[in-house]
Amino acid sequence: MKSHMQSNATLYTHPPCLDPGEMVVLLVNELTFPCRVHQTNTNRAVIVPDKETPELETAISKLPIEAQVKRANGELKKISIDSAISTKAMVISVPSEPITVNRRDQIRYTCKFKVETTVDGKTWFPSLGVNISEGGMLACRPVITNMMIGQQIVCRVTLPDSSQFACRAIIKRLDPLQGGCNPGPPRMAVQFLGISLRDADKIVGFIFREQAKARMLEEKK
Repeated sequence: MKSHMQSNATLYTHPPCLDPGEMVVLLVNELTFPCRVHQTNTNRAVIVPDKETPELETAISKLPIEAQVKRANGELKKISIDSAISTKAMVISVPSEPITVNRRDQIRYTCKFKVETTVDGKTWFPSLGVNISEGGMLACRPVITNMMIGQQIVCRVTLPDSSQFACRAIIKRLDPLQGGCNPGPPRMAVQFLGISLRDADKIVGFIFREQAKARMLEEKK
């Protein structure tokens, strides 16, 4: 089953809607599936089923769907299953009241990726990404004169898994030339503005898959 990521990345809950590592039971159409919460960083979570079964694949074959999760204390939460990476993992959203967003809580993944930036929508300047989350990224500064904090730009990003997206962004920080033990070019930290649901999940899905690969390699050692 192909991944069809479609979730939002702009609302936070406090305390978290679910706790990373906790065991829950997913209830879909009167079927139950034990799952582990992999990560929570907004009003969403990634949950990983204990087992991949044909029943689960059928249950999530048409997304998004409404469902419930049952916690160890018996609490039931209404959720929406927004997307799935086969039956290995599912991205769920938990309805909540919006509050102030702390974007630094979002999981940032360090890797190298291609970035193109434009100010006028005509000329694109290439650079290299350093780390990324669904809320923004840190990248080497492109060769654009008079860049300023608070300036709005448009970025085209190509992740290491070849998935691509483009969105508006605002410059939040401009770092000077890197020196000392970690020399490198000047950097810019940007916050994504109005990133689409599908594109936000491209980032979430990429990070999850890379973390899963790292865990598998660690377990083989």
